[in-house]
Amino acid sequence: MAALAALVALFAAPHQTLAQAPDVTTYQDWAVECLTQAETGAKPCEMRQFVFADEARTQRALMVVVGYPRPVGDPGMLLLLPLGISIPAGVFLQIDQGEPQPIPVERCEPDGCVIELLLSPAYLAVLKAGSQATVHAHDRSRRRFVITFSLLGFTAALGSLTPG
Repeated sequence: MAALAALVALFAAPHQTLAQAPDVTTYQDWAVECLTQAETGAKPCEMRQFVFADEARTQRALMVVVGYPRPVGDPGMLLLLPLGISIPAGVFLQIDQGEPQPIPVERCEPDGCVIELLLSPAYLAVLKAGSQATVHAHDRSRRRFVITFSLLGFTAALGSLTPG
């Protein structure tokens, strides 16, 4: 439970005052963003990917963030899905052609529904070996829909992060 609390703090806490604009480095389909905090000089980094529901990139369908929550040694992943998903129907994450695995929705907030996962070494190996991940969810009418995000560049982006 403490590990999940640390994961929530990493992704949900508002960023402190920044000393400068964030540094962004791209690794194929992943962006690594590092923010220098004015108060401490610390430069925490996280990797991100956005999936949009429209070609104009105005309606976000999914946000994926990966980082190292403190004091946990393993990385964590946050998925932000749109509001209106059917929680009783469940949400599942599938890597390539593997079996979809259930993932718990932690809460829904005004920006969307939040899923927080600590990534074990075994699950990290699956992510690093994969080329795409698919989130399976259901809408209010319990019709299934999928959102796919790329794993291209995942290993390099993760390798650029420093464990907390």
